[in-house]
Amino acid sequence: MQSRMIPHLSATPAAARSQRHNLVAGAFIVFLAIYALSGPGRIDILDGQYRFDVSRSLVEIGSPVVRDSFLSARRGLDRARYSSYSPAASVVALPLVWVGLTFGGHDGELARFLFSFTSAGFAAATLALLLNWWLRLGVPARKALAWTAVVGLATLLWPQATSTFDQAQHAFFVLAAAYAGTCASEGRRSTIWALLSGLLAGILVLYQPPYLVLALPLALSLLGTTRPIRLRPALPRLALFAAPFALCAGAACLYNVARFGSATDTGAWPGHPVWGNALFGIPGLLVSPGKGVLWYSPVIVLQLWALRALWRGKPVIALTVIAMVYVHFAFISSLSFYGGDWAWGPRYLVTTTPLLALGLPFLQLGGARRWIARTLVGVGLLVQVAGLTMDHQGFFFAHALPAWFWLDPTANFRQSQLAYRAVELLDLFAGVKPNSVVPFRPGPYPTQHTYYILSTYPPFSPVWMRSFPVFYLPRPWPLWMPHLPAGQRPVPPVPAAALLTLMGAAGVLLIRRSLPSLAGPSPSRNDTVAA
Repeated sequence: MQSRMIPHLSATPAAARSQRHNLVAGAFIVFLAIYALSGPGRIDILDGQYRFDVSRSLVEIGSPVVRDSFLSARRGLDRARYSSYSPAASVVALPLVWVGLTFGGHDGELARFLFSFTSAGFAAATLALLLNWWLRLGVPARKALAWTAVVGLATLLWPQATSTFDQAQHAFFVLAAAYAGTCASEGRRSTIWALLSGLLAGILVLYQPPYLVLALPLALSLLGTTRPIRLRPALPRLALFAAPFALCAGAACLYNVARFGSATDTGAWPGHPVWGNALFGIPGLLVSPGKGVLWYSPVIVLQLWALRALWRGKPVIALTVIAMVYVHFAFISSLSFYGGDWAWGPRYLVTTTPLLALGLPFLQLGGARRWIARTLVGVGLLVQVAGLTMDHQGFFFAHALPAWFWLDPTANFRQSQLAYRAVELLDLFAGVKPNSVVPFRPGPYPTQHTYYILSTYPPFSPVWMRSFPVFYLPRPWPLWMPHLPAGQRPVPPVPAAALLTLMGAAGVLLIRRSLPSLAGPSPSRNDTVAA
């Protein structure tokens, strides 16, 4: 029987390490360009509008308040209005918002345009980190790069990288925390790596307080790489992990206390129930027509399949991955809003998608297995491209679904956004046009084209949609922005798209220059562990 082998983490000569860094940098640049060019160039969801408004307030007045009068928000102890969203997604976007407000107009069009690329940067960084991890594991450069492209283009990471939803940002911190924990367990500068792992895991709590449940699974990455797994030698590293994690959790509590006087009060309005029924959530996330990950990201089959090879070669890494995916999936499937609407596919699962991909290069793909793998990757790529073509919310409006339609646990079993996309694409290619060209999108600010799309609550219907071009133009900004009058465009679309294309070409060149020197012989027998 053919032996399956997974290399050890090992030191790399300086020259090869430099080329590895160049390859990783090139991949980051390429995917950043792809994600930026395929994004909507506008805030595509209400969540993002709140986060942008807080970012803008931080830049302009130094306070995380909500100033947009159209956005509902609770008043805090100081009578100021505050968002129910945690601060991290607003804070990480500050550089982009500052640039947009500094060099753009007071209307915030450039700032919102740049803000919409926040997740693109994090998703590209996630793929660069994943590629680097594989290279350190001894995966040949070309194979590692190919699987990086699969994760970046054939999974739900791509649609989320182009959205102002923040699950792509969560995915980065999950992967980075596990990577730092693994580096800490290797012994070199373990104190710094363990502290960093705890800090990265703690930042997740600053995004979403429920991510407290992920602390233990991420901490497993610090247990070491030898067999059998021993807890006692890892205790100092675990203590170092816990310290910054606890500080971040405390900061999240203090943020709530400062605003509303309670550590657990996030400012959310009383409304729909949080908890649902996992008996609907589990099949809903797996196979339902509306949100089944098997339809929206069929590469998940390969990711799960690869866990066996990862377990045989790197049991601690595999244990971290399995525990993270299990705990996260169990938590999400128990929510009443497990599908994460209004979005393309089950967006919450993107948080663990890159981590779950760690075993992919170690799959043994020969004969029929190779054909199956290529088919799954090809279908996954087509699904993500379909998701990027037009606005995600058109499906919900065309079916006149109420804002909280997902409170019906059977809703995702009776309708499919993926299937309806074929109808939308037929209309797009047939040249179906709206009845008017002004305003571009619905909302209280008709001249602000980068403001979020759902700004009023009329009786949604296909007739209502015919009033707005946003539903009848392609979603990527280089394709819809030229339809606006020149004076109303956030950026000149042709020069901006050309600049990003040149940036992507520079990344490709960097990759091509790095690959030959990294395409040496396979790792020696001494550098591997037989699976």
